[in-house]
Amino acid sequence: MVKAAQRFRDGDLSGAVSAACGAVDSVTTKVYFEQNLGDPGSASFQERCKRAVSARGVIPAMENELRKLGWKEENIVPFKKNFEGALNQGAFVVQTLRSSMGDVHGTKPILRPLVFDSIKWAELLIRAIG
Repeated sequence: MVKAAQRFRDGDLSGAVSAACGAVDSVTTKVYFEQNLGDPGSASFQERCKRAVSARGVIPAMENELRKLGWKEENIVPFKKNFEGALNQGAFVVQTLRSSMGDVHGTKPILRPLVFDSIKWAELLIRAIG
């Protein structure tokens, strides 16, 4: 993520998107190997993120912590569903920005605010999975 931030700062916006995605790729690949989830290259970016979140038990752990805080079940259930959906949708956004604005196959037209958003989503995914 440091590389993504540096590239963003230096104006290499497409490189920043690619670096942010690369950081998430590193984390999901690590989870795939640690949890014996198979070949990470056989799944889309979004699917790798979703499987890594599941393998790490992110959602059940969050549920338990919310219960410890005294949250009621009727509040936990929709929150959990929406949080899990947000992570999945964030992975889709990052995946789409990489293919549409990343520098993997040369520089493409890019929107600076979306690059910043992709870095934030990548950070959220890494924090959740890591």
